[in-house]
Amino acid sequence: MTIASFDTVIYTCLFIVPGYIIQEVIASILPRKNCLIGEKVVQAIGYSVLNFVIWYWLFLAVQQKLQEYFYFYWVCNTVVTIITSLITGTILGLLRINNVFGKFFSVFNLNVEHPIPAAWDYVFSKNESKWVEVTLTSDKVIRGLYSDKSFASSDAEYRDIYIEELYVKIEGVWKKVERTAGVWISPSEIRYIKFYRMED
Repeated sequence: MTIASFDTVIYTCLFIVPGYIIQEVIASILPRKNCLIGEKVVQAIGYSVLNFVIWYWLFLAVQQKLQEYFYFYWVCNTVVTIITSLITGTILGLLRINNVFGKFFSVFNLNVEHPIPAAWDYVFSKNESKWVEVTLTSDKVIRGLYSDKSFASSDAEYRDIYIEELYVKIEGVWKKVERTAGVWISPSEIRYIKFYRMED
């Protein structure tokens, strides 16, 4: 196989890189399901084509205005590709995390697979603070605040959790532990977790 021209290499990259960027942006918004490398490649190409179709008018404008300036044209084309991919990925990620497509198809009594792979991911992908009670395998209960500085793993094989502030329950009232810097809990120690809404 021989590469016919520099343009061929560039156009190939422009039809693969956008899909990769879109995949990464979506994955940063909501956890991604495990899939084979081949599936990821096909998905990336599909996203690249979708991105090109949506932003065709912009790519065309860049081509018409700058094609005679070879290097400047490719620099601008690359910048436009990256920016449009980020925008497309963000929009698709927000649509998926809010299950917009699922709600749309439910109108026609069609059930589609939820984009979030597990209940763990569903709960912790929501950007909201909550009180949590973690019951350990030893039956000990850890109470705390799960908020912006907390973290729950998105790795399906290792579901650990970090809670940023610890609380103790005294006579039915939660009281913050002095000088708390939070607690990390190993996945093997977690039996179940209770969640409580923050007070309005």
